[in-house]
Amino acid sequence: MSVSRGVKISPDTVQKRLQHIAKQIGTRPVGSEQEAQAAQYMAGQMQKSGLSVEVTTFPAIACSCEHAQLQVNLNGKWRESACHPFVHSPSTPPDGLEAPIISLGTGTECDLRGKDLNGKIGFIHGMFGEEPATLKRLCSSGLAALLFVDDRLPMPWVISAGVAAGWIDLLTIPTAAVAYTEAWEIAKMREPVARLNLQTSTREAESQNVVASFAAQNEELGPVIITCHHDSVWMGEGAEDNGTGMAVMLAVAEALGKGTPPRPVKMISCGWEENLSEGSRQYVAADPEAAARAAIVINIDSVGAWMGHNVISVVGDDSLKAWAERKVQEVGFCAEVTKNVTPYSDMFPFNMMRVPSLWFYRPNLADTRFYHHSAEDTLDKISFELLAHTATAVAHLVWHLGGSRELPFHHTIPDDQWQQIEQYRGKLFDPICDWKTQGLMKPTAE
Repeated sequence: MSVSRGVKISPDTVQKRLQHIAKQIGTRPVGSEQEAQAAQYMAGQMQKSGLSVEVTTFPAIACSCEHAQLQVNLNGKWRESACHPFVHSPSTPPDGLEAPIISLGTGTECDLRGKDLNGKIGFIHGMFGEEPATLKRLCSSGLAALLFVDDRLPMPWVISAGVAAGWIDLLTIPTAAVAYTEAWEIAKMREPVARLNLQTSTREAESQNVVASFAAQNEELGPVIITCHHDSVWMGEGAEDNGTGMAVMLAVAEALGKGTPPRPVKMISCGWEENLSEGSRQYVAADPEAAARAAIVINIDSVGAWMGHNVISVVGDDSLKAWAERKVQEVGFCAEVTKNVTPYSDMFPFNMMRVPSLWFYRPNLADTRFYHHSAEDTLDKISFELLAHTATAVAHLVWHLGGSRELPFHHTIPDDQWQQIEQYRGKLFDPICDWKTQGLMKPTAE
């Protein structure tokens, strides 16, 4: 490729990109003009770096919120409680609805058994989990609406939440998230009553995948694929999630882009990640055999925070883990390299095709970030020095892999990880329809 192994990406390189993404483009919800702008920005920047670029579109469901209000009765007085509608939630009636709140634990069959739910607002601790059966059960129970709290984030601000793209048709009653601290106050009330007014809309739209390719000497070799996503949730600037991944990808493209590596290298900036990596799934579903030929996926999603610890999640053989540990240490990048399967980022559709992966991530609150999916995801949360260090580590891995005709690790996924992948697929996708469905996934009639 076009640089030596001593490539070092500067903070200025990532800063100028991330500032444009967070400040000039801003929040980038699926199907929005801003998401399309982000895709065009990624395409234009990678073309400038010498890559061949193709933008492909796929169907999506866009949504918007015109009004969201929650009031809870406390000692005869109405208390304002901030809320945010679930992405793709239906509206309440125009004047809202007023109903008793009923606490339903985590929404299990046991939690609902024997309770009169008709016309009430269900109050759920946690989210829907990994099985659409919970969502189906709640939406068909007679409840008038649902309130959820993300129990991972004990914060005073509201979190944006949604469901997998294929589950959208199952979300049939008005549903909103409330802040953890507000939920705590509601939980302490005796026989609370709420007024909920959600005015939302959905429409058919398009999202896009930006696929950029290095010129390669041997197209028969399995490609190295680098992924990030350019959409965001409704709130904040989408600076960390995932403006940081976008900035890293562009910095790596600039550092390496004009070379001709032996092995094909592709960079994919995915759309509609925030509803269970739908853009990545669409890319794989369009040509599963081609996707399965990939040597490895290196995913960059949510990195560069001032405080936290670097994690590289490995889906693959112990030899891949050892190789990744050794290579990032060569550029002084300190990270916990751990074997871990998760369906919640863009490498997972490739994992379902038995492609190994590395996911660069930086949590700062257990396994998440304190500003996750909130208005607090802003540019000031990011250290450009740390972000540049991550970009340098990714470039180092890509440089070595692109320059190698023989992979330095076994191209396998161990049985225990494959079982986890199949379990996630069986919970998240199989109850809906075949996950390789092109276009919008729709629940299969029972």
